Amino acid sequence: MAKYFINKILLALLLTLLVSCNANFDVKTQKESDGTSIKGNINLTGDIKQAEEYLQLAEKYYKSKDYESAIENYNKAIEVNPGMVSAYVNLGMAYDKIGNYDDAESSFNKALKIAPENAATFYQIGNYYESKDDCDNAKDYYKKAIDSKSEYEQAYISLANCYYKGEELNLAIDTYKKALKLNHENPQTHNNLGNTYYHKGDYTMAAESYQTALEYDPGNSNASKMIKMANEKIVMDVNNNN
Repeated sequence: MAKYFINKILLALLLTLLVSCNANFDVKTQKESDGTSIKGNINLTGDIKQAEEYLQLAEKYYKSKDYESAIENYNKAIEVNPGMVSAYVNLGMAYDKIGNYDDAESSFNKALKIAPENAATFYQIGNYYESKDDCDNAKDYYKKAIDSKSEYEQAYISLANCYYKGEELNLAIDTYKKALKLNHENPQTHNNLGNTYYHKGDYTMAAESYQTALEYDPGNSNASKMIKMANEKIVMDVNNNN
């Protein structure tokens, strides 16, 4: 009986301690040999706040192009909160900036282990590959982002941009149109669609797309210039056919 009451007292003390620490549990404890948590980690609120502070400091260093200091603080954020996906992604980008490509790829893979279905993570990695003019890998990650989040407008736009760069014009047109179904009032998407039609030689559709871009953004300089060129091409085609 005494042992029973002692156990109850110990349990009560433990619960009191957890409440006083403002604990925030995720039931995420399984770790791999490299220290990466497959599903995240258990953290106290204070740890999460500290990790965010390291992350913000790292981002300041990154913006000032002090990539070594950024890497140091991203790693500190991860040490405090191993489940911080954005820290792994940004760490990978910082490693890339100093030419450490193996560690960059490793950081991206760790982010994907923690959040294997996270659309934003796929999109950020896609941006990374596109910035390196590796549109084949970029397209794969943009597609994964869309698979995870079917209404991801910016992923459709970025995917279409990659198709355009690769001269896959019909795919680019179809993908820009999918983005416009999600947000018909985006002038830049109409502008990009116009560029694609123009590059394809469909000047009538190009002019229509540029006109729509100007309706939503009258100050769009590219659309203003290109609509004139498209209309000139239309007139030339009409004269040549007469």
